[in-house]
Amino acid sequence: YTSGTTGRPKGVRLPHDNWSYMAKAIAATGLVTQDDVQYLWLPLAHVFGKVLTSGQIEVGHVTAVDGRVDKIIENLPVVQPTYMAAVPRIFEKVYNGVAAKARAGGGAKYKIFQWAAEVAREYAKATQDNFRRTGTASAPFGLSAKHKVADALVYGKIREAFGGNLRACVSGSAALAPEIGYFFAGAGIHILEGYGLTESSAASFVNPGEAYR
Repeated sequence: YTSGTTGRPKGVRLPHDNWSYMAKAIAATGLVTQDDVQYLWLPLAHVFGKVLTSGQIEVGHVTAVDGRVDKIIENLPVVQPTYMAAVPRIFEKVYNGVAAKARAGGGAKYKIFQWAAEVAREYAKATQDNFRRTGTASAPFGLSAKHKVADALVYGKIREAFGGNLRACVSGSAALAPEIGYFFAGAGIHILEGYGLTESSAASFVNPGEAYR
C-alpha cells in the first residue's frame, strides 16, 4: 500500500520478480553482508519494510523483527543491530530526546552537548568534503582532536543507546534534515538516504557507504 500522505492508501500490485530484483540489487551494493544484524520495525504492508526482508533473504544476515514503535529504544540494546532503516522522524526524535536529556541535566551538560553537536556537524562536513576531493575521509588535526574529546563525552553514549554496534542506517520516505544527518554522521552513525516509490518496489537510489551526503 502507498503511504497515504496525500490521501487514502492505495494498493499496488508488485510481482515476485520485483522483489527478487530488489533483493539482488541490495546485495550488489555491498552495503550489507552475512555478518550484519538488522533491526526491522517498519510495517510490512509498505514497500520500505518489505524490501528489507527481501534483501535479508538474498544476503542471508540476521533480522530481528518487532513492529512496536514504542519498543524501538528498549529493543536496540537487546538486538545490538549493525544496521537498521527508519523514517526521518525517528532520527529527529532520538536527537531531540538526547538534547532534552542534556538540558535536564543542567547548564553545563547542555553546553557540552551543544558544543559536541556542533563539532559532530563540522567533522562530518569536513570528512565528507575531503573524501570527495581526495578519496580520504580525514579532518584537520585541531578538529579531529575536538572530535575525539566529544566522542568520549557524548557520541559514545549515543552509540550505546543504539546497541553499540550500529555502523549505518538507511533513511527513507521523506527528506532527512541535513543538520540531523551531519550530527549522527559525526557521532559515528552514518545515515544513508534512499529515494524511491511504492510503484518502484521501494528504493531507486541510495547513498553509497563512503560518498554519502
